[in-house]
Amino acid sequence: QRNIRAGIEFLFLANQDDEAFKMACQHDEMEVYEKVLGDTEDKKRHIQIAEHYEKKNMLAKAAKHYGICDEYSTALKLYLKCGERELDAAIDLVAKSRNATLIDQLVDFIRGDSDNVPKDKHFEYKLQYALGNFLHAVGIALMIAQREEEAGNYKAAHALLLKTYRDLESQKLGVPMDLWRQLMILHSYILVKRLVKNGDHTNAALMLLRVAQNIQRFPAHMVPILTSVVIECQRAGIKDQAREYACVLMRPENRSLIAEQYKRKIESIVRKGAASQAEPFSENTAPCAYCGMDSLAESTLECPQCQNISPFCVATGLRVLRNDWAACPSCHFPARYSAFQACAQAEGACPMCSAPLKPGEVQMVSDVTQALETAKQLLAPPMRDV
Repeated sequence: QRNIRAGIEFLFLANQDDEAFKMACQHDEMEVYEKVLGDTEDKKRHIQIAEHYEKKNMLAKAAKHYGICDEYSTALKLYLKCGERELDAAIDLVAKSRNATLIDQLVDFIRGDSDNVPKDKHFEYKLQYALGNFLHAVGIALMIAQREEEAGNYKAAHALLLKTYRDLESQKLGVPMDLWRQLMILHSYILVKRLVKNGDHTNAALMLLRVAQNIQRFPAHMVPILTSVVIECQRAGIKDQAREYACVLMRPENRSLIAEQYKRKIESIVRKGAASQAEPFSENTAPCAYCGMDSLAESTLECPQCQNISPFCVATGLRVLRNDWAACPSCHFPARYSAFQACAQAEGACPMCSAPLKPGEVQMVSDVTQALETAKQLLAPPMRDV
């Protein structure tokens, strides 16, 4: 076999291309011939390679070479015969072709209109993104993420929303508020387990209260989440909200779904709550990073004075502060420097993107004003398809 491969290379270099091709066909060494052919735009030869692979029923390889020759229709037909495993290649092909008929054909295949077998919706997102239909792609991503949330697949939904966010950011496009908000709420929920583990019950309770205000996004785990709200609020001394959500849990439609280990505790909170004279909870405050408004609760992201939305910290979910600002070196999401440093030391990974993180990689942002302006612009501009 080594002599055959060397022979193909020798014939090609000796300008005996036809002989080299014949030898590759005869000895089933077409990959060697492809390697020596390289990026040569010899359409006739690529057609011959494609036909060779098609005869051997190696459809994906045949499609690749038909695509090189701009035979997009034939290439797509072969890719689709391969099914879902070659859909990424089919998307790249159709995006390159910009042919409306082929786009429609691929959309029909992904949706299952042509074979009654709907494919993973992620492929439609990839197609619309590759075509530059960013608004459409975001709409698909939000729909998929909502379905994942409804099924209780929160990490999958978070990963998709983060990818969509970063895709838009890489194209220097504005991030729709719906996308930002859905990612913020979901990330707040995902942070809770880590915060409870670290004994930060106040921060955990604040994130759970944020989630509780959007509980319709979590239908698969509504009662367990509201139970956690009650327990963490009680631990943090947020008595009014603990009783408020305990009362929600005591409703007939929810009561039977409460875990037995918490039922008596919740009943007790409801009974004693009305008579309780506990001091009202006072959340820590800090100035707005944009306008400096004092006495703004740390979990409040939108400033009532300047109307700006401050970035949330990936490690705490709280508002990022001017004098305590860092960013993940991988996903570039902002964080409180102090909390992010502690996160790097304890867990060694970014809570947002899960990329490895060493304490030495956490740096204070030197130009906070520019970071604020960048964050503001990311959420502000209208996004258009191209």
